Amino acid sequence: MKKQVIIFSSLILLSLIFFFIMAYIIYNYPDLSIDKNITNTMYDIRGEKYKFIYWFFVIITEFGHIYFVILFLILWAIYTKLDYRFFVLALMIILSICFNQISKDIINRERPEESLRWAKELDESFPSGHSTVTGVIYPSLIYFVLTSNKDKLFKTGYSLIFAIIASLVLLSRLILGVHYFTDVLVGFIDGFMFTCLGILICIYFKKHNILQNSILLYFKKDKNEVKESDENNEEN
Repeated sequence: MKKQVIIFSSLILLSLIFFFIMAYIIYNYPDLSIDKNITNTMYDIRGEKYKFIYWFFVIITEFGHIYFVILFLILWAIYTKLDYRFFVLALMIILSICFNQISKDIINRERPEESLRWAKELDESFPSGHSTVTGVIYPSLIYFVLTSNKDKLFKTGYSLIFAIIASLVLLSRLILGVHYFTDVLVGFIDGFMFTCLGILICIYFKKHNILQNSILLYFKKDKNEVKESDENNEEN
């Protein structure tokens, strides 16, 4: 457990350093050649608007939208029955969105050329909000899957599905022409930073047996049921 704490703490520190370095670069040199080259490549490979690629990525990109986040949290609350997994992930999503918005306001980077965008976006470009949310939700889900009691096939299958969805959401921001490569990269790293923070909180909650069962149980009159449930959870 100590090794995990060291690893995830180090990842948080490295992610934070990476963010500040990139934020400094983008703030002072917003027109990076790598962004222009990748953006032009995306324009070339995506083809004409309103064909399959357009509709596919218009749908895929919604898996990182705020409306999806709200729906996801509702479904996640039902699935977890409001145990520690719900509260930790919900808190990390909220913190990541706040961090992203503050960063956008400070850096104030303009998005790629409006006439070439395939989606309408009104706020600043750096870092990508969809990518930040993606960096929180899907790596967190992979962590919860891998640390579950499910069989190897289940863990491998669902981890792969979540990884593919995350990759496609990130790619969609480039295909739709609403972000530069560095916006997406830094946005995902920011989200992953909060994922690591969430994992550390989960480790602490598990160690001290906090909210391992549904919070609804704690509102029941029969306290013995809560105690019995906690004891069963410790045995498992």
